[in-house]
Amino acid sequence: PAFLTTLCFLTFFWNGMKILNHVSIFQEAEKTAETMSESMNQTMEMFLSKASEKEQEEIQKSLEVMNQSFTPDNLRNASLVSIFSAGLLIMGAVWMMYLRKRGFYTYLAGNFVGVVAPITIFGGQLGWGFGILTLVISALFIGIYAIHFKILS
Repeated sequence: PAFLTTLCFLTFFWNGMKILNHVSIFQEAEKTAETMSESMNQTMEMFLSKASEKEQEEIQKSLEVMNQSFTPDNLRNASLVSIFSAGLLIMGAVWMMYLRKRGFYTYLAGNFVGVVAPITIFGGQLGWGFGILTLVISALFIGIYAIHFKILS
């Protein structure tokens, strides 16, 4: 079906870009961590100037948590897992394009890895936030692919 083919191509494109992005992050983890830290500091300074003392304390705590989470090691680990997850998603889409049910199951596995990884790597509210965001987007695409499940063999 044309809709399934279009959905598979969207999956190829999105996850291909994701792989390229995470290869870059993996190779430049130190620089990426430093850039993210600087960017978060600048953003938080803007909020700090307009916040009450109590809010300033909360903002400082949040900034510390984010700086502790976005370490080069965590970024490398997250990149490796994201590359693996994207590979599973692409493989699943290829099989679904050829109307194979194993493609749907592979796609589910790729999404599972993508949801669980940030929770385990970053932990805390940050990891759960990324995990839940990924879950919502994944559930939407899984639902759309599931519409075509009956035609898969």
